[in-house]
Amino acid sequence: MKDYWKDLSLREAWSKRERFNFIMNHIDEKAGDESPSPTNNNASEEDEEVTVTTSDISVSVKDNKGVGIGSASVTVSQEGNETTYTGNTGSAGGCTIRNVPVGDYTITTEATGYILSVDDFTVTDGENIFEVVLEEET
Repeated sequence: MKDYWKDLSLREAWSKRERFNFIMNHIDEKAGDESPSPTNNNASEEDEEVTVTTSDISVSVKDNKGVGIGSASVTVSQEGNETTYTGNTGSAGGCTIRNVPVGDYTITTEATGYILSVDDFTVTDGENIFEVVLEEET
């Protein structure tokens, strides 16, 4: 069975009417219903297009000697927004957090044996590299 939600997430700019029709068409297909799909008669001109620009963040987590820290937890959050983006570093201390909307964020980085780091970061449309140095706990 085709993953329709994945297809929907690949499209960045859909009007509310397009999203409604897409979902309703695929609900009908999954149920085997051959009847015509309903349309949203309440859509207005204001609903025409919603565009969200997203970007990836390449994160590098190291100790004060420059050695990558594996299994560090990285959380990207935005004040006033309940959505968070998370990742864990690999053995070399790197991870990529994908599809983060452009804007201002707080990045929290933590790893066992190290002091928690909280930093501000602006995600832009383009390359986003965030490097953090964690201090060892004493």
